[in-house]
Amino acid sequence: MPVTNVDNSSPQLPKWTNIPNGNTGSAWQMPPFRTAFFQAFGTFGVGGSVQLEGSNDGLNWGKLSPAALTAAGVFASLANNEAPKYIRPNVTAGDGTTSITVVGFAQENR
Repeated sequence: MPVTNVDNSSPQLPKWTNIPNGNTGSAWQMPPFRTAFFQAFGTFGVGGSVQLEGSNDGLNWGKLSPAALTAAGVFASLANNEAPKYIRPNVTAGDGTTSITVVGFAQENR
C-alpha cells in the first residue's frame, strides 16, 4: 500500500497532504504525555473515507475508536484507553478524485 509522508517540521502539528484512495499516511510518533486531535479536509470523492489507526511497533496497525470520516470534519477524541506510540491516517475508500489532507494537533495533558 503506498504511503504519504507526514510533515514533522513541527512535532506538535503532524500533517499528511493529499492522501489518495487506498493510501496511508506514514507513522507519526505521538509525543509523550500528550493528547492529539485530528482534522480531515479535501476532496473525498465518491465514497471517500479516512480512518485513524494506531500501532505500538510501527508495523501492526489497528483502527482507533474515532469513527471514520466520510466528509471534511474533526475526528472524535481517542478513547481514554487509547495511547498508541504511532498514529496514521488510512484512506480506505474513494475514487480517482480522492485527495484528503489530515492535520493533527498534540497538546500536553492537563
